[in-house]
Parts: sequence; C-alpha cells; structure tokens
Amino acid sequence: MTGELSVIDTNVILVAEGRHEDMSPECVATCASRLAEIATHGRVALDECYEILREYLNKNDPKRGKNAGEVFVKWVIRNQTNPHRYSTFGSSGTMLANMRHFHGIRSYRISIRRIKSL
Repeated sequence: MTGELSVIDTNVILVAEGRHEDMSPECVATCASRLAEIATHGRVALDECYEILREYLNKNDPKRGKNAGEVFVKWVIRNQTNPHRYSTFGSSGTMLANMRHFHGIRSYRISIRRIKSL
C-alpha cells in the first residue's frame, strides 16, 4: 500500500473506534488495521475546502483518546502540509465528480452493509 492515495469515509473511522452498533469485532479490527496501514504507508486525499476534515472533526475528537479513529484523524491533521502523505482535490460542490476523474485514489467509502459482511 506504499504511497497509495486513499479517501476515507467517516463511517470507517467510526467503525474502527467501535462506535457503530452491530459491528463485529472483526469489522472493527479490519477498519482499524486499514487506517493504521494508510497512516504508516499511504497517503490521504481530502477536498480543498476541508469539508471531509470538518466531518472527521465533527464526529471525532483527536485530543480525546488513543482509539484508532482518533489517532488517524490526528495523523491527517499533522500531515496536511506533507505532500508525501496528503493531497487535496476539487471543491466540495464538485467533490464526487472530481473523485471520479482523480486517478489513483483508493476509496474506503464502505457502506455499513459492506462492513458487516467483512
């Protein structure tokens, strides 16, 4: 996964913290593992208007604890100026359209049903 660019849905962060009901321990572990992999070897892509980051911060408090999701959000904040770990794309109004045309993004925008089946 070295250098791979990823977009992470807030639900993946919440599942990694065990904050979604009815998620198996395996699902929680898988999401936590993916976040750790990205923070260790990957890169994260966020919109240039920071709406994704605001959503992360709306649902998580990186100062609060050491859970996988909080650690990941803290990592994103710390690496905003590191081009080897972070990339921005398009404005929020056209975010989905831009994502379709932004080559090389691996998306972890996983639905709750998909997470349950992991």
